[in-house]
Amino acid sequence: MPTHPTVEASDAAITCILRVCALDAYALMDLGSTFSYVTPYFALDFGIEPEQLFEPFSVSTSVGDPVIASRIYRGCVIIIQDREITIDLIELEMVDFDVIIGMDWLYKCYAILDCRAKVVKFEFPNELVREWKGNIAEPRVVNEFPDIFPDELPGIPLDRIINFGIDVVPDTQPISIPPC
Repeated sequence: MPTHPTVEASDAAITCILRVCALDAYALMDLGSTFSYVTPYFALDFGIEPEQLFEPFSVSTSVGDPVIASRIYRGCVIIIQDREITIDLIELEMVDFDVIIGMDWLYKCYAILDCRAKVVKFEFPNELVREWKGNIAEPRVVNEFPDIFPDELPGIPLDRIINFGIDVVPDTQPISIPPC
């Protein structure tokens, strides 16, 4: 399961922002991950109590030693184009992503990943195909506010003098005294 910054350029993964339990999560859709995971810090705001796994298991990561997974958040809701889909997320200590979406959920959702175009198609039976785009190169904020961020930057800001000062209370002494 990749958890390294270079994963954004990977041929087997798509990074994205997803709504998970009504929260925006920085997520990785990863064809190399069997299960789906959530960091415990992100899961604190779910309002769902995790369950103990009947059989904890070891999860291999590309950045360190294996980690033992022992808790799961069941019935978390992900929203894809106004469609709510539940997911079970296994708690895993990680730093690069809030959520990793693995093959267990992608298979359940009839997902087809085009990792070159960074597009996921959800082909639920008897429904229209839902196409969803992940992050390609630009940060999400720039994409969402095109009227604020110009296509081309005007240049580097000019050098300018910045006045900096610290106001102190009269008759105060220095906190540390330099050695003699």
